Amino acid sequence: MNRDFATIITTNLLYSFATFLPLLILPLYVNRLGANLFVTGLVISFYYVTTTVFSVIWGVLSDAFGKRKIFLSSSLIGSAIVLFITSIVRVPIIVVLLMALLGFIASAFRPAILALVGTVASTEERGKLFGFLTASTSLGYAIGSFSGGFVAQYISIQTSVVLAAILAVAGAIISLVFLRRVDREITNIPANARLVFSVLKRKFFPTNVSESYVKHGNLHILFSVTFIRYVSFWGIWTLFAVYVSTVLGASDLWVGLLIAISFVLAGAIFQPLAGKMCDKIGRKPLILIGLAGTSVVEIFYALSPNFLWIIPAQILLAFTFSCLENGNNCYVTDVTPETQRAEAMGLLTTCIFGGGAVGGLLGGMIAQFVGMQVMFLLMAILPIIGFIIVFIKIKETLIR
Repeated sequence: MNRDFATIITTNLLYSFATFLPLLILPLYVNRLGANLFVTGLVISFYYVTTTVFSVIWGVLSDAFGKRKIFLSSSLIGSAIVLFITSIVRVPIIVVLLMALLGFIASAFRPAILALVGTVASTEERGKLFGFLTASTSLGYAIGSFSGGFVAQYISIQTSVVLAAILAVAGAIISLVFLRRVDREITNIPANARLVFSVLKRKFFPTNVSESYVKHGNLHILFSVTFIRYVSFWGIWTLFAVYVSTVLGASDLWVGLLIAISFVLAGAIFQPLAGKMCDKIGRKPLILIGLAGTSVVEIFYALSPNFLWIIPAQILLAFTFSCLENGNNCYVTDVTPETQRAEAMGLLTTCIFGGGAVGGLLGGMIAQFVGMQVMFLLMAILPIIGFIIVFIKIKETLIR
């Protein structure tokens, strides 16, 4: 692994910590400030609304200007500023609005870093390198979950958010200092407001429309399935911390531990394994495993009598999440032209976060009327629908 890829992995690790921790700990925070389940769900929903809208826009601009390094560091620094402000706010609706701002800023990161990996990796090693990248994502989630729960238990939730902000700044510094220009800079023209608007206008309002690469390889089907899977997943995870705390009796520390279990196992074991499986058995089988496993995990959540029963579900989640993420990343990269990879990854991210926006809103609304456990069971239906669609419509892209 060369220095540039090691820098990419480290930066992604710190980004994952800084953005994931608030998404799980702040719903618990606003709930304790007096917000009902609907408003609690808006913490994640608003974050994903802005991420949904701007991920593809950032991806288009990243493709147009090719300055991935600047996108990474700027996103991290901006996220840190928003997190510092969030740590001193005590009004639930202001926290919700700050999470919307965080989504706008943080959404510049993922399309750029995924496109970087797609550029430096050969077709034969793409699954393996994406496995390392998603492993660092899972480890970042694990560190954020555990340390967030630990600090919240023994100091405060606000201190957990400050810690996330500090690590975001560290990630920005590392990317600026150690990452060389490993991507192809498409234009040397300095970016300005007029050029940015011109690029976006040509992309979203073209004068002549050719067949979109999104239809090639049934990417539009994969994006749709990804959306409904994440509606289901984030409909539940919006209230996961509240559920295991108030219904199953877990302490703040145990909340962090339960979340961390799946991401430690994913980062240390299952993400690299799933990356290799992508190169050995193909992309489609892993996507199917990820969808079916998601439904099983969500049913297990709903039927667990206490928080300790969540542990085996988290182990299964680690494996299925790893399979789905690596399968999706490799499939999209396989069928997308190199000059549009950041855009495609932006679209994939838009579907993920769009599902989070709808899922957070829908999950909070349903739980408000029928309770969290019934909502979990209803959400478990969606990944099965996605499984059937992928099984019928998606073809394998791995060429040996």
